[in-house]
Amino acid sequence: MTNYSSPIANSLQKHHKKYRPDIDGLRAVAVLCVVIFHGFPSLLPGGFVGVDIFFVMSGFLISTILFESLIANKFSFFGFYLRRAKRIFPSLIVILVVCYIVGWNVLFPSELRGLSKHIFGGAIFLSNFVSFLENGYFDISADFKPLLHLWSLGIEEQFYIIWPLVLWLAWKKKSIIKIVIIAAIVISFALNIITVNTNSNAAFYLPHMRFWELLIGSLLAYLTIFEKEQTARFTAKYAHQLSVAGAALLIAALLLISKDDAFPGWWALLPTLATAALIMAGPRAWVNQHILSRSLMIWFGLISFPLYLWHWPLLSFARILFGDHVTPQIIGTMMVLSVALAWLTYRFVETPIRFGKSEHKSYYSLTAILAVIGVVGLFSFKQEGKSGLPREFLKSNQVSISAYDGGDLGNTTAGCGPNKKELDATFSVCTKDKRAEPKYVLLGDSKALALFPGLVRTSGANGRWALVGGNGIQGPVAPILSDEKMFAVYQKSARAAIDKVLANPGFEKIVIVAATRGIFSLNNVYSIEDLESNKNYDVALAGVKNFTKQLLRAGKPVIFVIDNPTFKDPDQCMPRKLRPEMLDQLVNGAHRQECRIKITDQLRLSKKYRDLLEQVRLLDPALISVLDTTDTLCDTATGYCSMTKNGRLVYGYTDHVSDFGAGLVGKTLNAYVKRH
Repeated sequence: MTNYSSPIANSLQKHHKKYRPDIDGLRAVAVLCVVIFHGFPSLLPGGFVGVDIFFVMSGFLISTILFESLIANKFSFFGFYLRRAKRIFPSLIVILVVCYIVGWNVLFPSELRGLSKHIFGGAIFLSNFVSFLENGYFDISADFKPLLHLWSLGIEEQFYIIWPLVLWLAWKKKSIIKIVIIAAIVISFALNIITVNTNSNAAFYLPHMRFWELLIGSLLAYLTIFEKEQTARFTAKYAHQLSVAGAALLIAALLLISKDDAFPGWWALLPTLATAALIMAGPRAWVNQHILSRSLMIWFGLISFPLYLWHWPLLSFARILFGDHVTPQIIGTMMVLSVALAWLTYRFVETPIRFGKSEHKSYYSLTAILAVIGVVGLFSFKQEGKSGLPREFLKSNQVSISAYDGGDLGNTTAGCGPNKKELDATFSVCTKDKRAEPKYVLLGDSKALALFPGLVRTSGANGRWALVGGNGIQGPVAPILSDEKMFAVYQKSARAAIDKVLANPGFEKIVIVAATRGIFSLNNVYSIEDLESNKNYDVALAGVKNFTKQLLRAGKPVIFVIDNPTFKDPDQCMPRKLRPEMLDQLVNGAHRQECRIKITDQLRLSKKYRDLLEQVRLLDPALISVLDTTDTLCDTATGYCSMTKNGRLVYGYTDHVSDFGAGLVGKTLNAYVKRH
């Protein structure tokens, strides 16, 4: 028995004669790389390859178990899956239950619905397919999916289902096993290479394009068991070189690979071959013995599975709750907490069940519990957003979760006027009220699109509406005609919109709604703080004037609606009513300040924009007017504009009004057009 320097290794060696402490050390490397990447990605840009390390190790260990049981004529599908269940199910059940409880209490309905879908996928080990049908792993929204990381567990479990059956069938003709493994590696890797540049999500999430990584481990297991003497001679001669080369390749992978690379692809060879080299080097190789076999590394390796399960939900919930206010201190705290919870889970959940008795009973119990969790997740996914699920935090929330008042009530139809229908395809939305030919036309970008349903809903029989606008294939409909390069994206839609309006003599009045950021080419959608220092006033004014002059050819009134105040997305602003009060203040305090603005500050920030509209109005004061909806959207009693009014959400997404907000503005605007 090898005398390792680690006390933990010596203890484990007494109970498991073939125990390799360096494998646990490699697990530690894998999980710590992933945790660091998820917490502080700039520190370790390639840290996500820790999952690839896990894949190779998993393939090696599982295939070793399968080969040894087949050789001893003790192979049993039930026995194999029993061991897998006792290894994986306990910690997974804890994570799924905790995530559901936390989600039930702090997430909004749409967020809980997404979490419920991932709980269902996690419980039946299909998370990779769930994630494949959503956005990519590196997409910004991925940070707000607490169970996204279960995709890798899904791939491993799918491998565990298929690979034992393949080996059992191939065992009848043992000579083909090596050929089967190599052929499977080549086919899977080739599919990955072919697909990674055309469908990166498929290459990342689908099992047949990742199995080659686990199969590399399977090939290692085959060599160490069926070609033991040749492999032993090779590793005895080159053990230290293999371990150093493996460590070097792994360091290269961690530093050279980034989320912007086509991954897995060819890049995945770095971490997978590095892992294979370290495993093949054996426990006596220098890196394996003096680095990977240290007590601290083994300890992290032992808790690696629960640590992997815990770390991402904690980080994700922190980012959901704190949004842009999440700090390095908060992230660091979550990482430390994940280590503590991982140890507790390993010590008091995983170990007693994994090494306990009553194997059949535990298998059936764990499977039943996981099945129930899956059913609950599916039920919540199906019900949330329909009949709804009553939750205490929603009952006590001062803000209505729903900001929907019926939209256009089914009163619109495609097309926005009787003439020049070929122009309709130019716009993202070209629609009208089907109850009567429209007298008024709403013209503009996505701001107009958000407002239109409320405008239709609050209109009267003598004043129906059409919409020409949105963000179509030719660009947004912004009220600008200009040769300036920054406005080039608007020109096709702007000219088509003018032609469409002028071709419809039934339009008695023209109303323009457009985002301030589009007119001035501002930096972001979350604020207009850079408007005061913006240098585009003169060219913007000239462009809006040119656009307006073209509309004035029809001799009809033109009404500009002043853009609404701009905040962050409602998901980043709505209070979650957390308990205790200290947590509520910690999470929501900063949001409450950021997601509202004094009316006087809003007027100051938007002065340049308002001045521009005033200059445009002076082109023809008899036909051009400007409607200010500040009093409609804001609370004049408190002097603030915020995300809410009368206990309802005024905004729907980013800086666009909600359906409720559209109704408020619609009522004001319908009254205004009748008077002007």
